[in-house]
Amino acid sequence: MLKLFGVKEKKVKEDDVKEPKSLTLFNYLTDIMSGKKGNIHLEKDPNLSSFDTFMILRFLSYDEGYLPFINVINGFQDNLTKEEAYKMLVLTIPKTNKFLKFPKKNDKDIDNEDINLLSKYFQCSNYEVEDFIKLNLIDKDNIEKIMMLYGGR
Repeated sequence: MLKLFGVKEKKVKEDDVKEPKSLTLFNYLTDIMSGKKGNIHLEKDPNLSSFDTFMILRFLSYDEGYLPFINVINGFQDNLTKEEAYKMLVLTIPKTNKFLKFPKKNDKDIDNEDINLLSKYFQCSNYEVEDFIKLNLIDKDNIEKIMMLYGGR
């Protein structure tokens, strides 16, 4: 039929045929929070192999509004199958379009010796210095200057 219109058919090689991507944690989270279908797994992941109840609950717990629901579901988590937990989450979590920000590991690794010197300089505890660093109240340039005051590293 395409030859009538002057269009050449593309030959499909077996290597070019791609299998559909399997579902990820974020596909399930999107369905739980905003899609509300409850059956997205049937075509791509029928046995819910990529559904991890713990990780889903952990991710949802970053929104304080979901904590009462998470607390109830967490109590039943050991007695529920993956599919039951998924269905229960779809039914209990209110429909919203929220962005849940997952905390990332802090890239700033500072030695204990540096933390001790900083705590002497600021006259505070090591825990407070670690908090200063985590909250980006002290930048690397200032840390280097303070280290030079105490003779470097």
